Amino acid sequence: MSETTLPALTPEDMQMLWTDGQTFPFVESDDCLIMGFGHPDPTEFAVLVSDYDRAAGQGGEATTTPGDVSQVWAVRLAPPSADVDTDVSGWWLKMDGVTPTTPGAFPVSVVQR
Repeated sequence: MSETTLPALTPEDMQMLWTDGQTFPFVESDDCLIMGFGHPDPTEFAVLVSDYDRAAGQGGEATTTPGDVSQVWAVRLAPPSADVDTDVSGWWLKMDGVTPTTPGAFPVSVVQR
C-alpha cells in the first residue's frame, strides 16, 4: 500500500485549548507524544510543555528540558482506515526519513515521553 501525502498541517491545526481558556501551541497524542508546529526556541517550547504538564496535574516536579525537544520534519498522511478520496478529517504524521526537501514537509517540534 502506498502512502498518500495530504496538505501540510498549520499552526492552528496543532493547538490545544485548555480548560481555563489557555491555548497551548501543541497537541498531545494518545501515547503522550507532544507535537507542535514549527521549530520554536527549544527552551521556550520546553517551558510551555512544563506549564501544560503542571496544569494537567503532573505536579511541580514536571519539567521538560530543552534537551527533551526534538525538531524534525513531517508529512501528513491519511489515517490508515481513511478513504483518502472522502475522509481526510483525521491526521497522521510521518517523521522518519522526512527532510525539509520532502514534498509536503513541514517543521514539527516533538517531546517524546
